[in-house]
Amino acid sequence: MNPPTFAADRQRLLRGETSCEELVSSYLDVAVDRNPGLNALLTIREEGAPADAKSVDARLRSGDSLPMAGAVVAVKDVLCMTGEQVTCGSHILEGFRSLYTATA
Repeated sequence: MNPPTFAADRQRLLRGETSCEELVSSYLDVAVDRNPGLNALLTIREEGAPADAKSVDARLRSGDSLPMAGAVVAVKDVLCMTGEQVTCGSHILEGFRSLYTATA
């Protein structure tokens, strides 16, 4: 089976076959449950991501969404996002929450 693509997920979103909340939930299941020893993801937004997905779903329903709405992404731990932990993989920065969002 081929891995899902954003183009396929976006088409399913636009046709109403799925929701962003469902997509995020499925990606979170994989990120949290599969290969826990891999340590590929340092921070997983298990609470924030579903709330963001609900907001995207509301915008999709209203027709007020951007072209990348519904894309589920991972952000490298060297890019700052306001209020989110950023460690750059260093224990020295554990618990540090960014004061701003970086331009990437």
